[in-house]
Amino acid sequence: MHKGTGLKSYFGTFGRAVYSALAVRAAVVALCVCLLTCSYAQAGDCNRNNSDDAIDIALGTSRDCNGDGLPDECQSCPGVEILFVFDTSPADEGGTICSQVGDIVTAIHSSGLDVHAHYMNVLGPPPHAFPCITGSVCSFVTTSPIVGPWSCPPIGNQKDWGMATAGLAANYRWIPGAIRIIIPVSREGPRNGDPCNDPGDDRDIIAQAIVSATANDIRIYPILLSDAPDCVRQLATELATGTGGMAVDAASATSALSASIESTVRAICNHFADCNENGIPDECEQDSDGDGVIDSCDGCPNDPTKTTAGICGCGKPDIDSDGDGILDCRDNCPTKPNADQADSDHDGVGDACEGEPATEPLPKPVNLLDPELQQRLRDGALGSLAPACGVGAGMTTTIALAGLIGIRLTRRRRR
Repeated sequence: MHKGTGLKSYFGTFGRAVYSALAVRAAVVALCVCLLTCSYAQAGDCNRNNSDDAIDIALGTSRDCNGDGLPDECQSCPGVEILFVFDTSPADEGGTICSQVGDIVTAIHSSGLDVHAHYMNVLGPPPHAFPCITGSVCSFVTTSPIVGPWSCPPIGNQKDWGMATAGLAANYRWIPGAIRIIIPVSREGPRNGDPCNDPGDDRDIIAQAIVSATANDIRIYPILLSDAPDCVRQLATELATGTGGMAVDAASATSALSASIESTVRAICNHFADCNENGIPDECEQDSDGDGVIDSCDGCPNDPTKTTAGICGCGKPDIDSDGDGILDCRDNCPTKPNADQADSDHDGVGDACEGEPATEPLPKPVNLLDPELQQRLRDGALGSLAPACGVGAGMTTTIALAGLIGIRLTRRRRR
């Protein structure tokens, strides 16, 4: 084989190997990008830095000390469940209305919130003119008994959005923990359509809806279609105001409702606790005594009953067991009320806890006729038996002297 041919073959093989290696590397990079892109679509951008949260965590630009997949600097927000209730009488506007409410949900979702939306008509099968509707109010409520003056069926008719709203507020089973929102869409009176009666049945059903919604922490955001009469606008506004929502015209609903709902949810969000303001969630820092306050913010980090030393200090409760107005740690008699803290003998124990002073026992009486005692007196053992002073000492001395005189007289007689 010609040398040139061999070299050509060699470099050709080498080039294919290099190419293959580069291709594999490119494939790996592409796979990583794909995985990150997929996670981007799911996780969102809670810190609003135009980068997916998962990418921030993977690259170390954001911390996730508790491993919940949410950057530590983000808020933890509950999900949102929205019930759209349509008055389907304006069939010619069905497609436009469905498109608009879809934009509202998309706008809320794009802000990083978890949204679950249901689209229902007031009564009857889903109309073809409203492609977004998946069922009637009655198909979404399976609980009995129904609360209030509402039954399913019949509600009344397809324009009875006030009764449908009141019934959902009283009976719908919401996703646990989700923020609850009902959005009725109509231009007619809330009780069976026009005419709108205020006072009358329209006013009454709005009052019922407010009671049911506030009792179950539900916010209502009515959307008013064009040409809604003043009576309907007034009642829809009162319904929104009474439940913490907002009434809007359809023309401005997409931007106004999405912004209002996002603001409502953000106000309920729980930002992570960071008592020492070091950027690390408290749940990721040490809490030695397990009292819910991390050591760096706990005045008594080893005492689960106290977070500040108080009057008695860590490890000692600031309590007043006997109710005398003096804490146990400073009370010289903590088991008996003694506000005066009297301590006559100054021994640190209050008089209330010492009782009557103890009396010394009387000395044992001396038997002067005891032969042993007489012998000791004669042998000069007076000092060891006599009291130091007092009546007893005088008596003993007298006896001793008498004994000595008696001895001397005896000796004289013997001479």
